[in-house]
Amino acid sequence: MDAESGDAKPRFPRKSSRAALVVMVLTAGLLAAGTAVAFRRYENTSRIAAAYELALRGAELRESRPEDAALLGAAAVSIRPDEVTRASLADTLLLHRRSVVFGTVNVDSVAISADGSLAITSDLHTGVKIWELSSEMDDSVEASDISALKDHEGWVTAIALTPDGKVALTAGSDDGSMSVWDLTHPRRPVKAGGMVVGDVVNGVTKVALAADGRTAVAGTENGDVTLWDLTRKSHPVRLSELRAAKSRVGGLAMSADGRTVVTAAGGSGVVWDVTDRARPVRLATLDRPGSTVEGVALSADGRTALVGGLTDVDRRNGAHVWDLSTPARPVHLATLPARMSEVYNVALAADGKTAMTSGFGGLTMLWDLRDRSRPVRTATLKGPATLANGVAMAASGTTVMMATPRWGAFTWNIAGVGEDPLRTFCDGPRYFQHVDRQWWDRWMDGHAWPSALDEAEDIAPCAQP
Repeated sequence: MDAESGDAKPRFPRKSSRAALVVMVLTAGLLAAGTAVAFRRYENTSRIAAAYELALRGAELRESRPEDAALLGAAAVSIRPDEVTRASLADTLLLHRRSVVFGTVNVDSVAISADGSLAITSDLHTGVKIWELSSEMDDSVEASDISALKDHEGWVTAIALTPDGKVALTAGSDDGSMSVWDLTHPRRPVKAGGMVVGDVVNGVTKVALAADGRTAVAGTENGDVTLWDLTRKSHPVRLSELRAAKSRVGGLAMSADGRTVVTAAGGSGVVWDVTDRARPVRLATLDRPGSTVEGVALSADGRTALVGGLTDVDRRNGAHVWDLSTPARPVHLATLPARMSEVYNVALAADGKTAMTSGFGGLTMLWDLRDRSRPVRTATLKGPATLANGVAMAASGTTVMMATPRWGAFTWNIAGVGEDPLRTFCDGPRYFQHVDRQWWDRWMDGHAWPSALDEAEDIAPCAQP
């Protein structure tokens, strides 16, 4: 028994060795997996840094070397396609799609037809002019002065244009009058009718038109908002008054069918049902805590409203998106993170998917509202002015205008830039589409090739994957 016991080999140590080996293998595997994850995170972080560095270099070259700036911006998007890099590339592309409307000086208001082919400017120096807009080979928009609307004795501070460009309204701040124009032949405009809306001390501040040109709405310095029947344009008929607030009307918008009106006065936005034009019904307010409403815009179907104004002390935003599918119960969808304390000019494309906001300091932004609850800034429109008096957007969302004091009016062709700036770049024959180290060393003023791209000899943002 003792011998057998002495000859027997203990089994426990072998089991322990096997268990230790398994633990070692698993630990090594986990360490390797963790190292791989960490490396991938490092690699991803490095590529993000490289993309942002390229975007920054591109931004620095916008004014002096626009083609190179666009190439670097496109390279950044190809490496890291996010909101930051896309907006940076869009900013570069749009800076060189900007055109001056020559012959304008101190523009107070602008309006544009649905297809972006016709525009009206109200200039405190040169009067009210009609412009024919055309796209140029370099993607800019050329404005040609084709006629003038001469009627008011003083300044014209409010204008409106139907989507088809055939009916226009002009209103004066000095005499409180409003004129109706037939622009069937825009080179030979005809004054079809006129009416008195306010007076010398109660000038017209805002006007709006239904798409068919048969209904108009006007607001004044004292807060009067009146609805007009323009079926017989030679004899406009005052239909009713929308009693909102007894202070300046800073915003006015009407849906394409003429059934919904939004007013901004006394710091508050109000939604009106004007289906029965003789008996308008106040439905709801568009107010947010800490904000006062100034500018307003409506989509053609009246279901999306964009309102701007003054914000509270946090000074982070000043524009809000509202769902008016049920006008009596508007739903606040989003706040545009514009980082500005004042947004007093707003515009919407007809489908409500593209927005434009303008605030203090001349900061004018374009927004993607395809997901209205998650707006995305697509670009910033840069002009020489520190103040924009007004903005306008073609219903198609392809052409926008800005009115400024001292510097006149500007146009931009924004077609495609907001949706896919990289594709817009790649489709542009004017741009060189390849970055290699030789190009970098020659043109980047001593800046080192991004370290995260050390293994890459070149960057071709338009190359098919």
